Amino acid sequence: MGILCIHGDFNVSISNNLFVAQDKVANMATKLEGARLLTWQAAALKDAGEPFTKAAAMAKLTASECATFNAHQSIQVCIKYSTM
Repeated sequence: MGILCIHGDFNVSISNNLFVAQDKVANMATKLEGARLLTWQAAALKDAGEPFTKAAAMAKLTASECATFNAHQSIQVCIKYSTM
C-alpha cells in the first residue's frame, strides 16, 4: 500500500499503524472503484452506440464526489497522525 503520510517528528509512516486508518482507506478505495466502474460503463455504452448521457452524468457526479471525499479523508488521516 505504501506510505500514506509521514509523521513529522519521528518519521513513522501511518502504514505502521494501518489498523487505525484501515476503515478510511477501505472506504476510499471502494468509492474510487465504484466511480471507475460507472465511467467504464458509460464508455461502453458510448462505444456501442447506445444512449449514454445518463450513465455519463452519473459517472461524472460519482467521480467528483469521490475525489472530494477521498481528499478530505486523506487530510483527516494525515492531520490525525501528524499530532501523535
